[in-house]
Amino acid sequence: MNLIHKNLSSRWHCFTLPMQMANIGSELHRAIKFQKNGDKKDAKDAFERTIELIDFTIADKRYKKRSRELTIFREAVAGLYADNNQYKISSELIENYFLNFAMYAGT
Repeated sequence: MNLIHKNLSSRWHCFTLPMQMANIGSELHRAIKFQKNGDKKDAKDAFERTIELIDFTIADKRYKKRSRELTIFREAVAGLYADNNQYKISSELIENYFLNFAMYAGT
């Protein structure tokens, strides 16, 4: 698999969890915006970037005990793109969830 965020992968573990989540939320916001505007290519690319950032967080050794929770979270986000929203979350709900991290992280 080719890394999209090559420069970020090596320093992702230096970010706090709120900073990581705020970055994930920012990328996801782009994906949802593109999806709502019917821009399938940009939506797909943004969702792939979002999933990669979530994967970086899952791989972060500090959150080993949260790996199951983060994996379920990854499935929920992927479901938004794949239209198999098994967790029945709305894009508005998940964007509001991430907004809290952005505010907390000061981004």
